[in-house]
Amino acid sequence: MDWNEITNRAHVRTFPHEARLSSLHEEWERELAALWRLEADVNNGAYLQFLGNWGYESYVYASQALKKIGAWRMAALVDRCQELVDKHFDSQAASPDQLMLLSPNAKMDVHGKMIKKAGSILPKPVVARIYEMSYEFMNYPDNIAELGMRFYLPILRSPPAKASHKPQGHPMTPVTIAGIAPFFIVRDVPKALAFYRDRLGFEITFQGPEPGDIFFGIVRRGGAMILFKSVGVEPVPNYTRDIKQGIARWDAFVSVPDPDALAAEFAARQVEFFAPLMDTDDGLRGFEVKDTDGYLLFFGRPKDKDGP
Repeated sequence: MDWNEITNRAHVRTFPHEARLSSLHEEWERELAALWRLEADVNNGAYLQFLGNWGYESYVYASQALKKIGAWRMAALVDRCQELVDKHFDSQAASPDQLMLLSPNAKMDVHGKMIKKAGSILPKPVVARIYEMSYEFMNYPDNIAELGMRFYLPILRSPPAKASHKPQGHPMTPVTIAGIAPFFIVRDVPKALAFYRDRLGFEITFQGPEPGDIFFGIVRRGGAMILFKSVGVEPVPNYTRDIKQGIARWDAFVSVPDPDALAAEFAARQVEFFAPLMDTDDGLRGFEVKDTDGYLLFFGRPKDKDGP
């Protein structure tokens, strides 16, 4: 079974239910169906054809699926296309007839009668930019088939869940969650990425969707990951909502087994500390650093009972 067959099967199962993704019981099935629609329509007639044919719900599940499988470049392209649409058109509330007006192409019904003339309700420069990003999508900067098979195949091969006969309240084995990452809105993504790379020693794992238009990025160091995005608004660090009292100013707690060693490394990198290495009243040992957008990070760990 190949990738196209897997995604198409999920899509076909929506046919008896007016192609509604909500008719599929499992979230992963909806994601597969949405990915088939996305690939089929973007490659055939660009992003506006996909959105016009399937609506906002399919965008949500397709974008979500691309991020789950790690296709970050293509997810960024899809999100950027949708952001451009959202500035001029409410696709979430639109009817199927209204969605049809997005595509610049003329449309015929099954009898060959024209039901929509050529032309989009979106401004021409917006349509042109969406087409440019659609062509970038068609070049597949991420290998969706490989990433998708790696993520979804184990789910497809797992046996269907059976009804539990355990007494009510008996706990099931919990599923492991690998981590959580803050998502910072920033003024300038390349500037933010450079700070975390050059001053704090993080690795840039993604920046895009293209070299000349970087509005999304990811950095990682060890088990810590931070996502950045520029959306044309000012950052709102926690200290700005804290009436500057300092009682709830951190935007992220970065768990560090040896904050003393990391503080020494940062000092060698000439990082400016917002608060020096110390034992806090909250039972923690660590230090604070403010980044280029004002976000405040605490690097540290709970104090040992018998010492620092």
